[in-house]
Amino acid sequence: MNSPAPAPRTAVPFNFDAAGSWCFGWYHAPAAPSRDQVVVMCRPVGWEATCSYPTYVQLAHALSNAGFAVLRFDYPGTGDSGGDGDEPHRVDDWIAATHAAITQARRLSGATSVALFGVRLGATLAWQAATQQMKGVDAMVLWAPCASGKAFVRELRAAGTETFSGGIDALGGRYT
Repeated sequence: MNSPAPAPRTAVPFNFDAAGSWCFGWYHAPAAPSRDQVVVMCRPVGWEATCSYPTYVQLAHALSNAGFAVLRFDYPGTGDSGGDGDEPHRVDDWIAATHAAITQARRLSGATSVALFGVRLGATLAWQAATQQMKGVDAMVLWAPCASGKAFVRELRAAGTETFSGGIDALGGRYT
């Protein structure tokens, strides 16, 4: 007979400063025995963020139950964070927010090892943040990262889900 899955651990909501604004996040403390690694979850944006939200929450609970500390957060101008998604330099702000999330994750968990998990644009932003802070990131799971900003914008337009025209267009020439 299969035993029931453990109940989700309680996540703690909090805000932190990032990129001249503030980000909203959830910290999931690890179950005992804990591992010396914190996972920072980098969300996609727009419709993809909406569709993946339940999966991110379930994965955060599963990782927490497996002994990992986990930090989920919304980029500036998205979700429950401050700012507007169409502000200029939004992509740079999202990368800076990822750096700030890594700092907060280390502070909250006390872990010495950091892993980044990202889907689509979240994977691309995680990769960019890690390349700028290589000594601060020990592992990454990048699920379907955007090959280029230009291709990502084209996909959004084709699907009719483009929501961050000003900020995302900045990816066009930056990540080709």
